[in-house]
Amino acid sequence: MKRKRRKFSPQERAGMLSRYKESGKSPQEFCQQEGIHTSTLGNWLGGRGRKNKTSPLSAFVSMEFPVTEPLMQINFPGGRSVLFYAEPRTEFLKSLLTDQ
Repeated sequence: MKRKRRKFSPQERAGMLSRYKESGKSPQEFCQQEGIHTSTLGNWLGGRGRKNKTSPLSAFVSMEFPVTEPLMQINFPGGRSVLFYAEPRTEFLKSLLTDQ
């Protein structure tokens, strides 16, 4: 007989993820304790399977760097441009500049 799929509210997921991160246990130990499958925990940690793309555990982090002028700029047709603040690898530049 197939087991019925359990549904978790966003609050339940956030609470369980918080408990997991604080527990120090392996995913297998924690999932066995909570009665969930390890793939469920993995999906929640990886963010897959969410209908709502926002998560209380993820947020945009703004970073500031001391460099004020880009090292290099590549302008593409249509007005798009790429700024480089560090020297990119040659292979990356080749892949960026070749038509695909």
